[in-house]
Amino acid sequence: MEHEVGAPLSAIAANAPLGDGDALLGGDALVPDGLDHVIKHLAQGVEIRLGHVVQTIENQPQGVRVTTTAGATFNARRLCCTVPLGVLKRNLIRFEPPLPKEKARAIAGLGMGVLDKIVLLFPERFWDPTNWLRNDGSESGLWPEWADLTSVIGRPALMGFIAATQAQQLERLPDQAILNSALNQLKRCYPTRSIPAPTEVLITRWNEDPFACGSYSFAAVGSTPGMRADLAMRWDAVVFAGEAVSTSYPATMQGAYQSGIQAAQTLLV
Repeated sequence: MEHEVGAPLSAIAANAPLGDGDALLGGDALVPDGLDHVIKHLAQGVEIRLGHVVQTIENQPQGVRVTTTAGATFNARRLCCTVPLGVLKRNLIRFEPPLPKEKARAIAGLGMGVLDKIVLLFPERFWDPTNWLRNDGSESGLWPEWADLTSVIGRPALMGFIAATQAQQLERLPDQAILNSALNQLKRCYPTRSIPAPTEVLITRWNEDPFACGSYSFAAVGSTPGMRADLAMRWDAVVFAGEAVSTSYPATMQGAYQSGIQAAQTLLV
């Protein structure tokens, strides 16, 4: 449960839905070349400006003004805000006037989970060919699942998952300490086999990332399904989108994508 939601059991609402919401046709798939290819495809013909850290969003009668930490300003008739829920929860963007109480309550009430990954590329495969490895160790929650990426990328690689409190604690450690933690669990799974040192390592730190502040939203204790709808509701010239506002597919890419379409339709009315 903690691994699925990305939060400690004590923080998860008892009536929190398991899974990804409504049924979605089609199977699961990994994208070997990265999901940025999807973004690049969707962004064709769209002007995108990078390197601007938003500090203030002013919702004015005549439109919207966005001010960055560098002092640059952008004016528009309407605005769709898609920053992650974690960024909103940490008040990293100031809204003027302050957000309506329904939105503020939703931001405070919904939770932001953490699911981190480590990808290890090895010179050779020491594990049995499989899709998933399950580590039912005595240290609950410490790298409990591993995905075998060999058939996906054509090279011997494992991707480990760690969530909730364990993930938040590990994120504060140096890379080598995180790597040692992962390798120790793999050695526990294969005590009689020689595990070579990985040739490449990739570590995520979603909770420490100031532009994410977590991985995806979850139903926290005291929250209600209506909070997602409250967060999505139009606020004069501003509308919010992202997985956190999706009532059908929260915590998923399809939820974020569909919410963006709905937000655009709302702003075009």
